[in-house]
Amino acid sequence: MKVLVTGHRGILGRAAMVELMRRGVDVMGADISEMDVADPGRVRAVVGRLRPDVVINCAAFTAVDACESERVLCFEANATGAGNVAEAAAAEGARIIHVSTSYVFDGESRAPYTEDAEPAPLSAYGVSKWEGEKLVAAAAREHVIVRTAGLFGVGGVSFVSKILTRAKNF
Repeated sequence: MKVLVTGHRGILGRAAMVELMRRGVDVMGADISEMDVADPGRVRAVVGRLRPDVVINCAAFTAVDACESERVLCFEANATGAGNVAEAAAAEGARIIHVSTSYVFDGESRAPYTEDAEPAPLSAYGVSKWEGEKLVAAAAREHVIVRTAGLFGVGGVSFVSKILTRAKNF
């Protein structure tokens, strides 16, 4: 099985690459320098050349606060880009795993959110990710959407890394 990881230089993409390689999977990565997900022609070309069986879409604009002031970039990466990746994967017969966020919800529920809970995003980031989910579902019959509440790890800025930096400087 051949797997393509988009956004492979970010926290999640890097971790996915490492784990897939550890398991002996034939894994390839594409980041913005190789394949800007906002460019549908480039996405189709790269996915068509690599011919993966599965695409794990980790590419995203995740600077939540910056998404409010950089809405165009936010939506290009998180909505349009997700749709472009899903369309290219579907055209090649590849399955897609799309990584989204709990920011698609408003946080008001007192019960845990379920897969069928109605999204109600409050921020540009949340709206862009919800739009991306809808585009992925529309483009690719064989898809999985995974929502995460937060990431931390090697290779990027996260809530955990910010707290550790502040603690060191205290």
